[in-house]
Amino acid sequence: MSQNQPPAGENPEPQSPLDQPQAPLTEPSAPQPYSAPQQYSAPQQYSAPQQPQPPVPQYALQPQQAYVQVQYTQPAFVAPPTNALAIISMIAGIIGILGWLFTSLFAIAAVIMGHISLSQIRARGDSGRGMAITGLVLGYIAIGFSLLAVIFWFFIWGGLAGLGAVSSTHS
Repeated sequence: MSQNQPPAGENPEPQSPLDQPQAPLTEPSAPQPYSAPQQYSAPQQYSAPQQPQPPVPQYALQPQQAYVQVQYTQPAFVAPPTNALAIISMIAGIIGILGWLFTSLFAIAAVIMGHISLSQIRARGDSGRGMAITGLVLGYIAIGFSLLAVIFWFFIWGGLAGLGAVSSTHS
């Protein structure tokens, strides 16, 4: 006996919907007539609306509290911080203008720090732009004075050396 075959004397079970027995076809019956529509009753009469009772005010039940007036203030203005290099640039520029010896070093420092502080002020939004520009201007002026002083001393010493050379040959 094979696995798929039913035992003897039993009807085999249908394997697919096509194998199942179908009911015999009959002619369709006549359509049922519609029933009569339902009769609706008259609309319900509503009574007049009742007046709602006013609520009991809550303030009458509570003791009076002191009136507190809230003071509204404007937010405080916070100025951006001043750039430290701008301050140092201005101080170095002032020293470069007022001093005599080694002032060209302060003037060069004022110019360098002035340029750096201007770029930081632009990037960070710090204050101190005026001080940075002041340091730059004073630094450039001090460098100009230093160059003029060097040129002046060169001609003075060169002129004196030339006079000494001329006077030594005529003697």
